[in-house]
Amino acid sequence: MFLAANESQRDVLNRYLTPPNKEINLRGGKVDGKDLFKPDGGSLGALIAIRSCGTLADRCFFLNSRYDWQLIHDDKGALCLKPERKFKN
Repeated sequence: MFLAANESQRDVLNRYLTPPNKEINLRGGKVDGKDLFKPDGGSLGALIAIRSCGTLADRCFFLNSRYDWQLIHDDKGALCLKPERKFKN
């Protein structure tokens, strides 16, 4: 709804609705109704799953393509994988 609105409509929407947010809080164990991880290759119901088919089956992780993924270093230098919601413009 926010993406289809013009500027004056967005002002009204912002007063009554929460605008979409790319940021994801992983602490709750689920994101948008999906589990964070599935070990059985159930990639549609999870953000990350073990790859269960193809040449890399059982040897790598599958990342749900409905999210944008970034490999970044945090302030302590640890390598982190950060998911963000995709929004169509």
